[in-house]
Amino acid sequence: MADVKKTKSSMASKPLNLAWQQFKSRLTPWLERQRLMSFMRTMAWTVPLTVLIWIYAEHEQLGMDRMVAIPIDVRIEAPNRLVTLISPADKNILADLSGPRANLERVKNQLNPADSGGRLVLTIPPDQAPGSEPQFNTLDRLNNQPLFRYNGITITNCNPPFLKLRVDQMVEYDVAVQAPADLANLEAPPLFSPRTVKVRGPKGELGDPSRLFVLADITNLEILRTPGEHKLSDVRLIPPLRGEQVTVSPPTVSATVRVRRADVSLVLPSVPIFVAAPLGVLDKYRVNISGGSFIPNVTVIGPQEQIDRLEKQSVLPRAILEITDKDAGEERSRPVRFELPAGVKASAQDATRNVEFRLQDRSLPE
Repeated sequence: MADVKKTKSSMASKPLNLAWQQFKSRLTPWLERQRLMSFMRTMAWTVPLTVLIWIYAEHEQLGMDRMVAIPIDVRIEAPNRLVTLISPADKNILADLSGPRANLERVKNQLNPADSGGRLVLTIPPDQAPGSEPQFNTLDRLNNQPLFRYNGITITNCNPPFLKLRVDQMVEYDVAVQAPADLANLEAPPLFSPRTVKVRGPKGELGDPSRLFVLADITNLEILRTPGEHKLSDVRLIPPLRGEQVTVSPPTVSATVRVRRADVSLVLPSVPIFVAAPLGVLDKYRVNISGGSFIPNVTVIGPQEQIDRLEKQSVLPRAILEITDKDAGEERSRPVRFELPAGVKASAQDATRNVEFRLQDRSLPE
């Protein structure tokens, strides 16, 4: 009887087992998908967070670089004033930098003039008087710079420890425009328009305004080789001092120049020698000149009209031999000085020609 009941119970549980197995077979893949999706969701925020933590740790890794060159410049926030850096003369500070390694590299790149194209500008308080030469602590000035503060960079051990400055007043003067002194082929000084220009710069550098002038850059103009009157425009002006703080306004002028005809040469058959001596010397001594009292074949160079006067003997040239009583006794050799019309000169070879002479006491027989 018991066996019959067991058999009936077993037969009744078979459908349940079969249903459970079917449900389990369907549930397992679903659970696997849920676990996979949960894992993926976890990884979606875990991986980026891990990368960010790693980047932050790398970024915040501290380091130190010694004797880093910091190119600087200075300025003062005050009207009509200029501050100049005296020391360091090369405008470079050497300092130890410490902070996050990544920031250190970024700051060093910005301090490289080749990359940034400029220098670190230090602003000086505006209460500095013109003519003063203040000094400022280098370390304090640098550590207050936003470039270092915002990047968490600390600066130590600066060289030089102090910045030496000069404060000057910016002034503006009316200065005359002049032609270069080496323009020898002009009939008269050029006429400039305007005749004066404004020069602006540091008062201490410009000095006495009465001694200032601005040069017109016309020395090498090809047109100055052609005789006659010429109108020039946009002639560049050269400031009285070099420097980015010295400016000229306007930077160019117009000019009127008159170029004389080219020099010509003439060979003078002879030029008489005149003796110049202190009072009484010629009363005591005779002057015996070797070769006579004329210098033969002297080449002179000058303007055509003056050469024409010499050729027509409208004006007579002279060769001046200067002597003193110290020349007495021995035979001497000395160059003469030619007296010629304005603009005329002896050739380079004749200008150095020597004359041999001897002073003889008049009380002695010749």
